[in-house]
Parts: sequence; C-alpha cells; structure tokens
Amino acid sequence: MPQNRKTHKPKKSSSQKCRNNEAKSLEKKEETSKQETRDKTGIDRLSDLPEPIIHKILLCLPLSDAINTEPLSRQWRHSIWPSCPILFFDEYSSGANYFQYDTKQNGNRSRRRFAKLLKSLQKQKEGASNYSSIEKFGIRMALLDRKWDAAVDGWVKFAVENDVKELDLRIERVLEHCFERYWLDDCVFACRSLTALYLDYCGIRLDCVTVDLPSLKRLTLSEVKITSNSFRSLIGGCPSVEYLCVEFCKGLLMIEGSTPNLKSLKLNLTDVYWVSLGSPRLESVEFSGDLSCCDPALFDKLGTPKQMKLKNLNLTDEQLQRLLDRSPMLETLIIDGCAGLERIRVRQKIKRFSMSRCRGIVEAGVLSANLESLEYSGDVAISFCCRDNLRSAEVRISLDPMELSAAWFFRLKKLLKVFAKSKLLTLACPSDQVSKLEIKIFFFPYLSLTTVHNCQTLSMKLIIFPGALCERLLPPLHDLKHLKLEIRTLSTSCSAIVDGLIWLFPGLETLTIKSGSINKLIKVT
Repeated sequence: MPQNRKTHKPKKSSSQKCRNNEAKSLEKKEETSKQETRDKTGIDRLSDLPEPIIHKILLCLPLSDAINTEPLSRQWRHSIWPSCPILFFDEYSSGANYFQYDTKQNGNRSRRRFAKLLKSLQKQKEGASNYSSIEKFGIRMALLDRKWDAAVDGWVKFAVENDVKELDLRIERVLEHCFERYWLDDCVFACRSLTALYLDYCGIRLDCVTVDLPSLKRLTLSEVKITSNSFRSLIGGCPSVEYLCVEFCKGLLMIEGSTPNLKSLKLNLTDVYWVSLGSPRLESVEFSGDLSCCDPALFDKLGTPKQMKLKNLNLTDEQLQRLLDRSPMLETLIIDGCAGLERIRVRQKIKRFSMSRCRGIVEAGVLSANLESLEYSGDVAISFCCRDNLRSAEVRISLDPMELSAAWFFRLKKLLKVFAKSKLLTLACPSDQVSKLEIKIFFFPYLSLTTVHNCQTLSMKLIIFPGALCERLLPPLHDLKHLKLEIRTLSTSCSAIVDGLIWLFPGLETLTIKSGSINKLIKVT
C-alpha cells in the first residue's frame, strides 16, 4: 500500500497576511454597522451620561460652545440650566476684553453681542423649571449703557433664588457712562446661602436695606463705590466673615464694624482716614496704599495679628514703629515695595522677616531672638544689624544690581559679613549678567580694578592674573559653614566654583549649587 505522504501548505507571503488582516477588519466594521442598524432608532446616548460627566464637559467649554451643545441631547436641552452648578459669563467669549476699553466699533459690537446673549439666555432659562442650587455664579463684562442693566439684574436674582454660594460680579461701564456705576440689587444682601462675595466696580447702597448674610465667610470689594455708613451696615450683617479685602473703594473714608470671626484682612489705605474692626481672632493683615491721610491711631483697634505684609505702602519710620508696637504677637513681617522708610527696627518675636524693593532704606535692624528666616532683595549698601540672633536662621540674599562696579562688590562683601554667622546663607542671582560677574570676581580674586569693569567681555581663562582687588576684599569670612548658590546660567564647573569660594569663606563645610535642573551638594574638605 502506498504510504500517506504529508502535504506541506505553502507559506503565505507578508502581502497576503496584510490582505487577510484588512479583510478581517472590514468584516468587523460591517458587523458593527449591522448591529447599529439593528438598534432601535431614536436612542439618545448622550442623555444617558451621568450628570457629573455632563457638568464637567460643559465647564471645560467656552460659553458659546457650551450653549451650542443643547441640540445634541434632549436632556441637555431641557436641563442644561437647572443641572449646571457653576455659571460664569465672561464677555471675553464674545471677543471683548474687560480690561481694555476699546472705543472702536468692533469692540462695541462684541460687547453688544455678549449683552444680547445674556438677555436671550435669560429668556431661555425662564422656560425651564426644577432648578438645583448654584455653587458659583459670575458675570464679567463692561456695560455700554443702562438698558442692559435689567439683564444683569435678572441673572443676579436667578442666582439668589437658587441659593447661590459664591457670587462674582465684575461689571464696569465704558464710553459716556464710564463714571456711572452698576448698582447692585438689594436681593444679594438677603441671600442667606451666600458664602463668598466678590464685587468689582459695582455700587452699593444700603441706607434702607437690612443685610442678612449669616453664611458669608469671604468678602472682597474692589473699586466699589460705597459710603462709610453702608460699609458699616454691610459688615454688621456678616457675622461669620473670615476674609475681608477692601481695595480702591470710592467714598469709603472710615472702615468700621464688628468682625468677631475675622482671620485675614487685606486693605488699601489710600483716602482711608480710620480703621476700627474689632477682630480678636485676626491672624493675618496686608496693607497697601498711602498712610498720609490716616489718623495716627489708625491701627490701635486692629487686634494682634501674627502675620503682616506691607506692600507698596507709603509710610514713615514712626508709622511703622507704631504699627509694630501694636502687634506684640507678630511672627511674620513682609515689607515689599514700600516708600518713605529710612531706618527700621524690629524687636518683636519675629520668626520670619522679608524685605524687598524698598528704595531709600539705609539701615535695618532685626533684633528678634526667635528669628528663623530672613530674606532681602535690594541695594547692598544697606546697613543690617542682627547681632547674634542668626545662629539658627536661614538667610537668602537676592542680587540684582542696577549697575555693576567694583564698589558694589565691596559693599556686598560688607553685607555678607553680617550674615556669615547664619545657619545657611543663600545667594540668588536672577540675572545672567550678575551671575557671571559675581562668579568671576569671587572665583578669581587676583583681579585688577580695570579687569572687574571689563570682565563681562573677557574669557574666563584670560582674566586670572594678579591685581589689587584681593587685598581690598580681605580679611575673609571664617564663620560661614553652609552656602547655597542659585544661578540661572552656570558658566563654569562646580570644582572651579569651590576653589574660588574657599578664599572668601575658608570655613565652608557644604556648598549647594542650583542652576536649572542642576542641584548639587558639595562637601568641602
């Protein structure tokens, strides 16, 4: 009998395999298409999405796009307003810019288009029902004339009626109505569900209004037109307020009221004559503006805060001292961009002290025994007095001079001598120009004065030659043990940096170099 021979199937080529795979994929697509045709017509899959997913989709879209999603789903068409917990209408979505008053026809057309959109949406929401509570509601726009005030009023009432929790209204006027205000509806001041209120450029009249905001915890008034009496009535109806910010308000000369739960206060004191809030729980304050019109006893009834920030404030040495004397529990003091100061003394139990951009200060004494952190950015010609309270403090000096010269480096050496006994000294060089010049003069001490002025244009290898600068920088600083350099652009090796710094800080034990992604700790032996 003949033996059965095994037959070998020919191997398929790669092109045949590709054709087979394409055929299989086509079959799957056809099967899917057939399955879809077998489905019942009219199924609304978008309506089956959970409401939190719908909310997230709508909040990620611009206002105009979110509105245009209504035809996609029956549920979205009938419940987009009731279900969305956050509504914020910004004229930027229509091409207008709240921060720029464009008087051209294009800018006016964009604002009118946005105002018409608000009005049409208001009519649309009137046909819906079963509204849920609103978490956040806001409008940011510039009104061209008064005829659009009704649309804003309608939305504000809508938010209040639906127990809004956070209300943000930034409404200005342009053109011939720029000196008028949008006067806030009285219903806002009876919204018991309100927890945060932010008002920008609005007007507030509370002469015959009873304020009842028991849940309000955050209140911000920016460029609001309000009288002292109206402010007193407003703050009196907010017994739970914890954060209060009042900036550039018109007509507000006296900031008075009872705030038993206030913890954080931010005030611009320009044109303010008197402040009396009675805040026993006050923890943090921030002041800006001008104190020239203020009563000398302005801060006598502000409580005892632990943190204080003075930013862009015009005050004298005497006013600062009086303010510090009224704050015996102060732990953090930040002075930023203040004018009028010359000589300051800080004797409180300060733990953190920071001073920057304060021109005119020639002497600063930080005499707190509890000092843990000190930051300074400004002219190195300042005279610091810290005594022996730096042993457990970390000091950070930002170097960014207006003009580079040999005299600047000699003043820097004198300033570093004051902080050489600190726990950790950090030198920050935000400017590439400062970084390179500082490295060259510190790393290569044997430089002539002429070389110091011209070393920005010379190669690193060509400037190492004897000079008189080293003798003028002596003696070195032996007390510093730990140093950190923050340099934007590192133009030399770490070993060269160590060798160059040992002459100035011979007692150095550790050196940390941070430049971009580089953060290297070097132990100096």
